[in-house]
Amino acid sequence: MSASIITRFAELGKRFNTGCKIMLIGALDIGGTKTIAAVAEYLPDGGFLKVLDIIGKVTFPTGAPVCSFRVVASECARIIAGILKEKNLDPSLLGAIGVSAPGMVDAEGRLIYSPVTGWRDVDIAGTLRNVWNEYTDAPELTVRTDCDVNACALAEVLTSGSGDMLWVTVSTGIGGAYVTGGKAVTGYNSVAGEIGHTKVEYNNPRKCSCGQYGCAEAHASGTAVGKIVAETASSDRQWAALFRQRNLLLDAEGCALLAREGDSISGRIMNSAGDYLGRALANAVNLLDPAVVYIGGGMSRSFDLLAAPIRLRIESDALSIHRDIPVLPTALGYEASLMGAFALAADKNI
Repeated sequence: MSASIITRFAELGKRFNTGCKIMLIGALDIGGTKTIAAVAEYLPDGGFLKVLDIIGKVTFPTGAPVCSFRVVASECARIIAGILKEKNLDPSLLGAIGVSAPGMVDAEGRLIYSPVTGWRDVDIAGTLRNVWNEYTDAPELTVRTDCDVNACALAEVLTSGSGDMLWVTVSTGIGGAYVTGGKAVTGYNSVAGEIGHTKVEYNNPRKCSCGQYGCAEAHASGTAVGKIVAETASSDRQWAALFRQRNLLLDAEGCALLAREGDSISGRIMNSAGDYLGRALANAVNLLDPAVVYIGGGMSRSFDLLAAPIRLRIESDALSIHRDIPVLPTALGYEASLMGAFALAADKNI
C-alpha cells in the first residue's frame, strides 16, 4: 500500500476515532438523461452519511436510447478506474460498486426494463465486470444493483434508521418503495411500490407515460407540473410574461419560485400537485401502514409548497390512525439516487 493511501486512511481513522477498516466503494447513478459515477471512502461501522467521504465524482450524458448499456457501463468503468488512479489508490481496494438503475430490477439484479432508456433484459453486474476488466487487472468486481427508488429507500434506512416507511421519489416521474423490517418489499414481479400509477383523477384524467389515464405521475410529477405550466402560459400571456421577466423556464421549478413570491396562479398549480400527491399517499398509507413517508426527487425541493395540501388530503382520505403520519422531505438531498447507489455498495446484506 502506498504512503499516500496509508496517510489518507490514517487521517480518516483519526477523524472518526475508531479502529474499523475503511472501505473504498463505488456508485453509479444511471438516469435517462445523465449518469453519475463516483468513488467514496466508507467506514462500515459509522452512521452512513457521516462516514461517507466522496473522493471523486463525474457526471456525463447517458445518451440513451442511442447508447447501449454496455457503452454506458464502459464509460462508468473508465471513470471509476480513473478516479482511483488519480488518487493513487489500487483498484483491488474497491470493495463493491452499487448501481441505482433507471427501471425495474429483479431479485438477481437484472434490469428487466427501463422506460426512460429503452433497455431490456440487461445483466448489469455481468456487463460491468466485463468492462471493468478492460481498465484494470483487479480481481472480479462485486456489483450490487437495484431500481433507483429501492436504492434511495435503502440510503434513507441507513441514514435515518427508519425501518418501516414509504419512500416516494417525485421527479420526472413518481416512484415508490415500501420498506418494512429495514428491507424493501419487491413484489412478485419486482415492481411493488409503484405509487406513481395509483389513480388520483377520474373526471379530467391526464394521460400517463404508462398508457393509462389519471395516474399520480400524470398529475403531480415534475414533468406533469411542467406540462400544466406550459399549457397555462399558452392561454395566459400576462402570466407567461412573468417567466420571461424573471428569465425563468416554463417548468415546475420556475412555477415553484413564483408561487413562493405569492403569485396566485403558480400557487394553485403547486397546490393541485400537492393535493394529487396526497391522494396517492392516502391510498398508500391505508394499504401499507408505514411509520413515516419520505419524499425525495427534484420536486422535494418544493416540499414547502406541497406539504400543506398533502397533509389536508391525508387527513381527509386516510384512516384516522394514519392521519398524523409524518410526511418528510429526505435529508439525502438532490443526489439521493447517488447516495442510494453508495448504500447498495456499502450494504453486505443485499
